[in-house]
Amino acid sequence: MHTILKFAAASLIALTSLAQAASISYTSNTAPLDYTDWDYSLSLQKFNTSLGSLNSITITLYGETDGNIRLESTDAAPSALSASLSSMLTLTRPDLTTLVVTTPLTPVSFNASAYDGTLDWAGTSGQTWLNLTANAKNFVNTSSAADKALFSGPGFVLTPLHAAGLSAASGSGNFAFDNDTQATAFATITYNYAPVPEPASWALMVGGLALLARRAVQKQG
Repeated sequence: MHTILKFAAASLIALTSLAQAASISYTSNTAPLDYTDWDYSLSLQKFNTSLGSLNSITITLYGETDGNIRLESTDAAPSALSASLSSMLTLTRPDLTTLVVTTPLTPVSFNASAYDGTLDWAGTSGQTWLNLTANAKNFVNTSSAADKALFSGPGFVLTPLHAAGLSAASGSGNFAFDNDTQATAFATITYNYAPVPEPASWALMVGGLALLARRAVQKQG
């Protein structure tokens, strides 16, 4: 009978391990590239509860910032100027509480001469950077009962997305700054769950137990 118990324990452990390792992922729609500041909604596929018991949810937000930067020193002395093209992308639940934030950013800098007298973003005192691109991602992992309920069942969840421009400049002297900041984003959602064991797995374990039980009875006889 000890053999039967060992086999049963091993079978249950194997099925339990199998049930703890499953995940499934979905990708949302993509927000159109547009000038900040804007609002949009990403559609995230809900978890099919017939797959098993939901353990946790991972949501990853992928953001991109595109645009141009123009800098011109207006100072009477040479100065070091720097700037960044950036946006802050915030994905929220339908009740507008924050889920995840990402901030794509690309920096630029140059040493400007004293102002050359023409605000043209060129020459020795100015510079222009065109078609800059920055990419970033960030994620959140949640296992709260409220989030599990929100993201479970048939259909989709519409999650509001806000893009705010963060482009800025700094320098050791006086300067003029101009920028065109656009942003886009999409998200993925991954459900980590304990799957319902397939009937074949249960049948295998039960069949093995029955076989060992017969052998044990035969030996005792």
